[in-house]
Amino acid sequence: QLLVQSKRIEALYEVAQSTQIYHDPSLVMLKGLRSVMKATNSDAGLGCFHDTKSGHIEIAALEGLSQYFMQEVEKRIQTSTLIHMTIEQKESLIFKNIQEEPLALVDVVRKEGLKATLVVPLIYDGKVTGVLVLYRRDSHSYEQKDIDLVNAAATQIAIASRQAEYFIAEKQQAELMSLLSKYTNPKEIAQHSFPLIQKHFACKRMWFGVLNEQATHIMGMAGFGPAVRRRIIDIQIELYLRHDFLDEALSNKRAVLVKENQEMECSGLNALIKRLNLGAFVILPLVALNQVVGVIILEPSISSEAFILKRLPILNRIGSEIATTILARRFENKIAEAD
Repeated sequence: QLLVQSKRIEALYEVAQSTQIYHDPSLVMLKGLRSVMKATNSDAGLGCFHDTKSGHIEIAALEGLSQYFMQEVEKRIQTSTLIHMTIEQKESLIFKNIQEEPLALVDVVRKEGLKATLVVPLIYDGKVTGVLVLYRRDSHSYEQKDIDLVNAAATQIAIASRQAEYFIAEKQQAELMSLLSKYTNPKEIAQHSFPLIQKHFACKRMWFGVLNEQATHIMGMAGFGPAVRRRIIDIQIELYLRHDFLDEALSNKRAVLVKENQEMECSGLNALIKRLNLGAFVILPLVALNQVVGVIILEPSISSEAFILKRLPILNRIGSEIATTILARRFENKIAEAD
């Protein structure tokens, strides 16, 4: 009994340590998963993150599971009933034999030889930010003490992973501000923004436009990628015309994904879409002080909708930093002209 208690205390201590050591959410998840597996005598496990805004679910860590399991679960996790049930109910689920649970991915868990299962939500600020799943290859069911331990560890993992996300966001923000502060006008900022975006969101092509002073047009400033020539860069978008997805992005001040072959009426933007024969693309408004100062059109290298949706929060942060720099330079120029 003392040995069991010691293992549980050690597991919670290791999870707590990860909040101080690791600055990557996936590493926090992996360290926490390994710790609770050890403490509960689990044979395998997985940890996934849940984006509370988009609903996207991403596997962050696996342990003791085959390549086949990983591939199958990655393909089907967005529709996994048990994961969604845990997210919606915000409560742990326990199964003596997951192979007999009709809501599970029965063919996958059966091939993997998994039986006793414990599914636990990661809750931060009242929202489910992820899920831990522990497995045993026998039917020795998890007990209440196991649930209590994993719930306690899940709370620590949720906090630690969110802290890691904040750390990464702050680091990105500092890097962006440092790099963009070197440039003095919108065209320079536009040209040097592309490699910064590529570090976080691989793109085939990008187009950068800035709102004119009268807020009637978006004027092309720079472009990047195959077939993005001067006539593409110089496109102007008249805002009084109809623009289905562009209007949505500018109104909500958030990035919008336009799926490949999506029917749309976008007036001036149509020239850009047709000339470049764009597939799926993202409309990223550049917003600072609740004011739109421009827009970037990005065609991702990876067309996976799940991948694109996952990166939208990062793109919104980058767009905000670019917009802040443009506004700051405009303000400085007006002061200089007044002097």
